[in-house]
Amino acid sequence: MKKTKSNVIGGMTYFHNPGPGIVSFLILVVILMLPGCKTKKPTSDSTPPIVKWSILNKANNQKQEIVGNGGPIQVNPGDLFTVTCIVEDPEGVQQITLGGGGSYHCAQGDIGKVVNVDLAGKKQDLQPDSQGYVLTKIFIVMNVDLNAWKCQQAGYIFTGGSLTLVGKGKNYFNGTTTANLVFKR
Repeated sequence: MKKTKSNVIGGMTYFHNPGPGIVSFLILVVILMLPGCKTKKPTSDSTPPIVKWSILNKANNQKQEIVGNGGPIQVNPGDLFTVTCIVEDPEGVQQITLGGGGSYHCAQGDIGKVVNVDLAGKKQDLQPDSQGYVLTKIFIVMNVDLNAWKCQQAGYIFTGGSLTLVGKGKNYFNGTTTANLVFKR
């Protein structure tokens, strides 16, 4: 994959490439066209949504599926993960958010430093369409690259760290579910 531009924000590497954006859009269109991905907005909903994680390690093409909280996922040097946070509710999803944070450690001899990382969150609010239908499934995708975590001071070495992604889903009757996915290196 050709990378046209990359930004590292809070330990996450975001690649800007028109190709993957178009592919993601087409995947979303196909998902929305599948039967069962839309329903009439209900008058009540007594159950909260389900949060799922799909994790692809691009270094070795291994994929994991997790429902709810997950991890810690051990990260080796060179690993790059594509993480999809999926929220499902048979009565409709109103909102999905994905954010998080973590910290990593640098050391020089007996002197250590902790660097805190906050991720800029992503949020998607949904509304019924013109016929009153709502989506029952929605997702947000992020790349996780802990290789971007570097010690800034000369002589300090990276000694480890962890990153927690926080996914949250909400339905139209304020039923909410939060799930954490932890990466450690």
